Amino acid sequence: MLTGKRLGIGLMTERWSDRISERFRLKVDPDYRAWLDSGWWKSPCSGEFQHALPPDELLAATPDSIWAGFMLPDTLPAISNRYGDWLCLRVGPDDSVAEIVHWYHGGGDWLPFGNSLSEAIILDCTRASGPSASYASGLVKNRVGEDPTLWQWACERQGVQNPSLAPSIQLRSSSSFSSPTSDVSRQLSSNPAVLFDSLLNAINWPLKEKADPGLALRLQIPWEPLMVQWMFDGALIPDDKKKEVANALSISGKLDDLQDWNTATEIAKHLAGHRQDLGWVFDVLGWAYERSGSIEEALQAYRQGAMASVFSDQSITVRTHWYDERFRKFSAARLFAHLDTLPEAWKQDEYLNLLWHAPLKSGRADIRRYWLKQAQLFSQANNHAAAYDAFYRAGWDVGSHELISYREILEGLKQSAELAGWQARAAVAALHLACLNARLA
Repeated sequence: MLTGKRLGIGLMTERWSDRISERFRLKVDPDYRAWLDSGWWKSPCSGEFQHALPPDELLAATPDSIWAGFMLPDTLPAISNRYGDWLCLRVGPDDSVAEIVHWYHGGGDWLPFGNSLSEAIILDCTRASGPSASYASGLVKNRVGEDPTLWQWACERQGVQNPSLAPSIQLRSSSSFSSPTSDVSRQLSSNPAVLFDSLLNAINWPLKEKADPGLALRLQIPWEPLMVQWMFDGALIPDDKKKEVANALSISGKLDDLQDWNTATEIAKHLAGHRQDLGWVFDVLGWAYERSGSIEEALQAYRQGAMASVFSDQSITVRTHWYDERFRKFSAARLFAHLDTLPEAWKQDEYLNLLWHAPLKSGRADIRRYWLKQAQLFSQANNHAAAYDAFYRAGWDVGSHELISYREILEGLKQSAELAGWQARAAVAALHLACLNARLA
């Protein structure tokens, strides 16, 4: 029998959903409630993420699964791939689960993965062979055919018809952007991770798959930045090198025809209208505008991209990491490349100037201090929602090399969330803080 004594809190009920709700002041939605109370977390998952976290571990004082200072401070881990990555519940300002994110332990990047656990499970079961699937997915056998029960439960939760097997997601192309054909594809048509795969599918080309330092040596170019630039956009290859590259890749047609930047632009524009926090969206959109000569639109996209966290830019996967690292963000680097044409207010912007000019070694600390100062100003003005955002950025804009610095950040997040009336976010931040203090002890 469940006792609920691990935390010494009063046990109002023996349902896991109520215990989780009590611990985190969380409004448990029907999807997550079914996952907890019907025991679906015990069922073997069938995609890359196969190891659900038992709910009692979230009731521990300092769960080992929480990487405090690394994981986003408004998230709780739910399912692991056992290689360090997690599908995490992300708590919104209304004290409910706002979305599921895929958190990558290698670098701390994150990617939206659905609005609910069942959607995330469906996506995971169909995505393992996609162009942005993580390294671990190549090492995990998809087991849907062996035990489809969890897959079928997730499909039923999402209203998918005839969920006998998990098909591969049909990625969007220039001819099918607005009309994915399979039932699963239609159900996931607005999922940012699916759109991310579709965008990658549009701009991927043979050089990205076949390039290695040996090829760069034969072409007599440096791996960074030139080879990475060419992997990102083949149009950057000089005319006098295109034939040599084509021969090396055994390509007979024009290199310029191997990437579909029109589809990539459409996808990025679509997502930019719904999300302002995904760096890869605005990096790609800005470049798409820039390469087409629409500089004003490019600069607006880059301005938004410069405000997004580096942990949301997927720069290695997208291949935007060819910029000078002193700028810390692709969009910031592209803005600096057009410095003479920027509005005067942008040139004087304190934050942009930190991205452009802060020393490489101390720049992260300078940027952290900038956001902490903003958080203090917002707190003094009783704008606790803005203070929460600023504390968040202090830790997860460009990150910090100093783990101990996250103590002040998490304390600020907890306090500002409480004052803003965001009970669940405050409780989750408090748990991250407890885990951090335990690690630093």
